[in-house]
Amino acid sequence: MTGDTEITLELPSGRRTGKRAAYRRTIEHLYTLQEKGLNMPGCVRVFDEPTRTFVTAPIKEVVKTGTKPVFRLTLENGKTITATKEHRFLTAKGFESMEDALGLCLIGNSATWTNTEAAFACNGVPAHQDPDWLREEKKTAIHEGTGLQGIADAAGVTTHTVRKWLKINKLQFTKKEVASYTPIWNKGIRWTRGRHSMETIEKMRRSARRGPASNLWRGGVDRTERLAIADWCCANRSEFLKAAAYACARCGSHERLELHHVKTVAERPDLAREKSNIEVLCAKCHDEVHRIAGHAKQWREKGRGNTLTIRWSNVRSVEYVGEMMTFDMEVDHPSHNYVANGIVTHNSQRYAQAQAIERYEPRRQDVKNRQNSLDDLPPETVAWFDRAQEKMAADSMALYEEALEKGIAKECARALLPLATRTKLYMKGSVRSWIHYLEVRTDPSTQKEHRDIADAVRKIFMEQFPVTAAAMGWRQPAG
Repeated sequence: MTGDTEITLELPSGRRTGKRAAYRRTIEHLYTLQEKGLNMPGCVRVFDEPTRTFVTAPIKEVVKTGTKPVFRLTLENGKTITATKEHRFLTAKGFESMEDALGLCLIGNSATWTNTEAAFACNGVPAHQDPDWLREEKKTAIHEGTGLQGIADAAGVTTHTVRKWLKINKLQFTKKEVASYTPIWNKGIRWTRGRHSMETIEKMRRSARRGPASNLWRGGVDRTERLAIADWCCANRSEFLKAAAYACARCGSHERLELHHVKTVAERPDLAREKSNIEVLCAKCHDEVHRIAGHAKQWREKGRGNTLTIRWSNVRSVEYVGEMMTFDMEVDHPSHNYVANGIVTHNSQRYAQAQAIERYEPRRQDVKNRQNSLDDLPPETVAWFDRAQEKMAADSMALYEEALEKGIAKECARALLPLATRTKLYMKGSVRSWIHYLEVRTDPSTQKEHRDIADAVRKIFMEQFPVTAAAMGWRQPAG
């Protein structure tokens, strides 16, 4: 991706306070921090595939991947990202490269694409509002017997909110579904007609939850004290109305006037009988104040609803931008992705999978120059070598896959693969070192495989240092 791509990060405190304290930094800025040895942000937003929700993970490495042809992808929701056609994004089929997902090809300087129905995953919609997430979480809740509370806990909201969105999406629990995991409450209990006995009523009264244990508890003081505060307000009502000229302090209305605690009793019980804390409001303004800042707000803060899931968006356009410097990033999470410009994109994941095992064309060893080889082997020797490579590739790949199934880390399992396995090589040096390396290793007497690497390096060197390359008299290698 280009350097101006913004990565979605979260403050470390976000997981403790329950708030999505998200911010963005460009990937080039993160690369600069890494190169200077400065502190890197610790939490990148990642889409966790097993739970289908967004979590956070640390950065492992930011890589500058060189100047490459890039395309600007624009989605219908307005999100855009500029990346190479090989870069992978989360689609309905899983992670696919932009080229494969869209059927993208470049004709001249124009980008054409055939798959107009492709949809990309974006960040993000509250999980409890997404019908697909609710449907899957409902299945889990039924299987594990957690029911409505299980969905609410996963979404970070109250059961009332979950019940509302289940109804909106027509996914309510049926009686049969509830009965599948809920034990029969009255099984074995004999029913008798009539009222509860006084003993039973007294037992129920004693076992009822009171004070902070009650579902109706708002904080502050208990019910007895609240009734006493209400009596005090009624006794002084006329005094407050007269002081307010019998008008609402917000809109000036003279109808249905009520007394309002500016600082609620739950917040400041010590100000419950403080006259300066009483305000005269009409019923409409009083309801509006409590709707915005009252008990409903406390429930919203308690049920944060900060669990996010992906939002899908179709592609609006793709255009070829040209060649630009590109970057990539690797995060420490099993799902291997992060959010870039609001779009879920795959990280580099250096050990994501074993690459194809290269097939080599056999050549005869040059007896005069041990670093050289000659292409003059007999056909039967070439055929034998091809069969040996094919057998070796099949056996080693089977062992590699078996190691992964046994839980061995991919970077360790690679030891079972032959040296012919395609891999990435990261090399670093000064300009003087590269000039010496290229002068020595591009010589025809150098081993062919090493000479191929040197030719590829020289091509990059000529792109980055054209004046120096011209002074050396270097020309672009064939192919």
